[in-house]
Amino acid sequence: MLIHWLKQLDAFEEQTFLVKTLEQLQMASLELPSLLASERWVLLKKNVKAINHLFETISALISSQEIGQSEVFVRFQKTDWKIKPPHLFFEDVSIQADISFPERAMQNTIEELVQLIKWTKPLQVYSEKESLFAFFKKNYKYGDEVPLLTFYEDFYKVDLEQRNALASSAMKSVAQLREQFATALKKNIKEQEGRSHRHLSLPMIEKAMATTGKIEVEATKNNLSYGVLLQMFTTETGGYKSYIDAVFTGYGKMFGRFMYLFDEQYTEHLGSWLKDLQGDAIWADLSDASYHNANAHPPLLTHIIDIAEGASSQVNIPLRELHVAMNAQSNELLLLHGKRQVWVFNMGLEALASRSPMYRLLSTFSVSQPDLSPFKDILTKVTYIEKNNWGFLPRIYVGEHLVLQRRAWYIPLEDLPFRKKGEQEVDYFLRLNLWRKNHGLPDCFFITLQPLELAVDEDDQKKQRAGDHYKPQYMDFTIPALVSHFARSLPHVKTMLKVEEMLPSAEQMLEVAGRKSVTECVLQFVVSD
Repeated sequence: MLIHWLKQLDAFEEQTFLVKTLEQLQMASLELPSLLASERWVLLKKNVKAINHLFETISALISSQEIGQSEVFVRFQKTDWKIKPPHLFFEDVSIQADISFPERAMQNTIEELVQLIKWTKPLQVYSEKESLFAFFKKNYKYGDEVPLLTFYEDFYKVDLEQRNALASSAMKSVAQLREQFATALKKNIKEQEGRSHRHLSLPMIEKAMATTGKIEVEATKNNLSYGVLLQMFTTETGGYKSYIDAVFTGYGKMFGRFMYLFDEQYTEHLGSWLKDLQGDAIWADLSDASYHNANAHPPLLTHIIDIAEGASSQVNIPLRELHVAMNAQSNELLLLHGKRQVWVFNMGLEALASRSPMYRLLSTFSVSQPDLSPFKDILTKVTYIEKNNWGFLPRIYVGEHLVLQRRAWYIPLEDLPFRKKGEQEVDYFLRLNLWRKNHGLPDCFFITLQPLELAVDEDDQKKQRAGDHYKPQYMDFTIPALVSHFARSLPHVKTMLKVEEMLPSAEQMLEVAGRKSVTECVLQFVVSD
């Protein structure tokens, strides 16, 4: 896209140099996959030298102002960019393999999941969306169509504390509802204490929600698209269950990043399906200046709201042409382009918290977003057991096919088996496995050195996210090398070590190309009456 744009400009020396360097980079990206590791390193070093020379040239041009106010560089700021060889390209790895899913079990899983999303929907709240709605009600009146840029400027003039306070009423209401729901749910769970797992039926969850008076009784909208990240596995009885990692908006959101790996017809089919769904409204892709590769995707929608106003094959809707209005009946804000409502789609995979304020504001004008994390948090709260300073979470089954929580142990610092000074590896290996057996821990599991759920507050959580110690690590105490790694990792524990069971286990995994393999599936489905 950039090369095509540069070629449209009137030729000048710097333009020729830019195009030549970028075309060289493009050729290298096509050559890279077929090379050996040693050959790749030579290619990367050569092209890193070229791209860094390009940055230096641009920087020198801006410093000397030889190009004046040329439109080509008007958006550049002086910056010293340096790229290292490993950072030059990102590469997806794919295989072609036969994998068959039990169709009926998959259908049952989706049906139960849809019911679970429906019954737990009242637990959801989006603070930014609530703040925007409260701000509009306070500062404008029903019938006003406020220019988006004016609304954005007015909203962000208010300091963060005041903006958060705007949503306090809605947040407090949902917090109370969650407490009521948790209390009702705990009564049913308490009856199952003493087991390593708990089972919740869908009617049980529906009944617990009914005690809050906020049961979701409205009809499900036709053609509402959801997505789910799950791990399906076999059971001892020959059936199937699925661990649910997360649910999210569908409409191709999680597919877009990987569509280029498949035949173009699939992208075209997905785009046509989305076009048929939108009706009279405008469905617009949302884009900003982020260059994170997690956001790369083909144009799936005919329209785009490009905050950075870059070149695109989609119809760009300028920010100045958008207005914000209030729908008094549904208690929500509308984004309008002329008289047509605009639904915004965030097709990128980058965390919303790291995007620009305008991007986050626009993303609130999106279709319904399912979220099971509040329900999962409540399950953790009502099933957590503490005994002898250890914490324990049971595995939780929902319905007949869903698993929402894995078994986990929280081990305090004073009970951790630190390696003693001068202790031989073989002696530590034996002592560690004896410790594991005495405490009933499995030999294969995942450890988290600094679990986010134990953070004191949001600031503490942000600090933990700055490193890697909040991420789970696979551990197998039958492998000496991993035992040594475990010993070296323990000093990084601050308060408690989290040990989480490996589910699915090696024996329960699905077969891919004739062998048991770790498999995580991204599914998209449509909900209709």
